[in-house]
Amino acid sequence: FWGTISPLIENLANLDTLDISGNGFISSLPVEIGNINLTQILVDSNDFTGSLPGSIGNLVSLEELDVSSNGFSGTIPSEIEGLESLRLLFLQDNGFTGELPGGMAALENLEELAISGNELTGEIPDGVYNLTDLVFLDVSKNQLSGTISTMIGQLYQLTGLLMYDNGFTDTIPVQIGFLENVEDIDLSMNELDGVVPFTVYGLGQLSLLDLSYNSLSGIISPAITRLTNLRGIFLQRN
Repeated sequence: FWGTISPLIENLANLDTLDISGNGFISSLPVEIGNINLTQILVDSNDFTGSLPGSIGNLVSLEELDVSSNGFSGTIPSEIEGLESLRLLFLQDNGFTGELPGGMAALENLEELAISGNELTGEIPDGVYNLTDLVFLDVSKNQLSGTISTMIGQLYQLTGLLMYDNGFTDTIPVQIGFLENVEDIDLSMNELDGVVPFTVYGLGQLSLLDLSYNSLSGIISPAITRLTNLRGIFLQRN
């Protein structure tokens, strides 16, 4: 299918789910989409452009928002902080710019956050590290900077942590070892330095560890043999 979404969509007062993923829809999402009590908006893999309407913040019952793989641009609207029921937020592979909204801690039910493949800048706001229900965090392939906060250890339910291809600096915090459920860690292609924290060797569920293309140093402890679930380790170009 192709075409645009009409502003008259607001007349579909009983609409619960909008799934038009994998089609050829163009133009922008109408602001009227914020006038429907939707629980799912799945418009990924189309040809949408323009900004994400701030009216989406009105959808307090929205649980899943997937606008990935489109041509959206502009900043991520701060109104997104009003989506108190949101569990999945997929914004990856667009052209979003600017910084992440500072009030993302309000998304306290969020389980999966994927913003990779955009042009986002600045530091990850502390609010993201307060999302203790997160099981998947992907901020890779942006222009993010600053340090990886010691607050990362609060995301104890994470199974996937992907932060590669950014501009993160300084050391890997020892608190990363608090992520006892994590299976995949990819911090490659950043500007990290220092040593690999010893706490990493206690991550018994770890399957992938990619620290390549940084400026890390020191030795790899024999304790790495404790990681019996490890399938891939990448340390090149350090």
